[in-house]
Amino acid sequence: MPAGRTTYTFNGNSSLSDGDYFLYNRTNGRPEWHNAADHTGDVNGKAMVINAGYSIGEFYKDTVYNLIGGTTYSVYLYVMNTNTLGTCGAAALLPKLQLIAEYYNPATAAYTQLISVTTAFIPQSATPTWQVVGSTFLLPAGVSTLRYRILNSSNGGCGNDLAIDDITFARAANLPALPVTGLQAYVQRTGDNVAVQWETLSEYNTSIYVVEKSTDAVNWHNIDTVAAAGNSQSKRSYSSIDHTPGNINYYRIRQVDDNARHTYSNTVRIALTANGLKATTYPNPFVNQVQVDINSETNQKVIMHFTDISGRKLLQKTWTVTKGSNSIALPQVQQLPAGVYMLSINTEDGSSLYKTKLIKN
Repeated sequence: MPAGRTTYTFNGNSSLSDGDYFLYNRTNGRPEWHNAADHTGDVNGKAMVINAGYSIGEFYKDTVYNLIGGTTYSVYLYVMNTNTLGTCGAAALLPKLQLIAEYYNPATAAYTQLISVTTAFIPQSATPTWQVVGSTFLLPAGVSTLRYRILNSSNGGCGNDLAIDDITFARAANLPALPVTGLQAYVQRTGDNVAVQWETLSEYNTSIYVVEKSTDAVNWHNIDTVAAAGNSQSKRSYSSIDHTPGNINYYRIRQVDDNARHTYSNTVRIALTANGLKATTYPNPFVNQVQVDINSETNQKVIMHFTDISGRKLLQKTWTVTKGSNSIALPQVQQLPAGVYMLSINTEDGSSLYKTKLIKN
């Protein structure tokens, strides 16, 4: 991108490291990320694919001129958490964006903040999921120049990987239908049930929310309908209870507006019957070898991920463990430099079973 548009470093030749980005029509900036098309779907379209860094950093910045004071404008974009479900385990960092709009004041020759909006965390999903975030605001009278900035509001490390696309600035009257912004779904277990929760940052002419459920993230059916706020410029929270969950459950929220048009939330997953597994690692700190002792309630295949502290994958192995005690030596660790590493063990479908930090002297 042109100088001044981003504080991130362009990397067009290799797997993205912290603080890198590229522009591409696919989102697979690293092997463990979703390999999805850009949001536009145009053969010549490209998304900005980012491995977020440790500092706040600006994903994108632009200045718009010749505006009309006293007019309502909006800026919005589409964002995807590019990590596949289970990447980095239960402690995975999630993207969160801050949107700041600032107008230029000729009297002071400086920019003054008009709005600052921070999104909810963008969760991982079983299937690639784009969601829209943004804000609407009234430009002060006499103002003709505005700058907007999209910033990293999460932390660096394992996770916080994303793609953004279709950044749009427009007069509110010219915008496509945006009945809801910041639609975000969550789930948690409550006894034998599952609580499905979602929130919005703003709503315009929203009618209902339909809770949809699936066992495979492909075939969906409705399990509940909840009335929407209709119009709101503040955060709203909603919930529904699934009284008949299965072992593996996927949920998403379908928002329907007053014109019968609809949009979807992110897809969330919850497993109610994890295959029990307890693990210990030793020695820690280590020098030449690491032993992993696993006690499993069932015969099962598990996937071991070994990364450095920045989340860069160094080793991945599929282990077949038997019911009872298992002892496995972690391979290839003697050649690693001194430092801090992360070991995680997941089920084949990505559920986290164990995670620990290891130190090599």
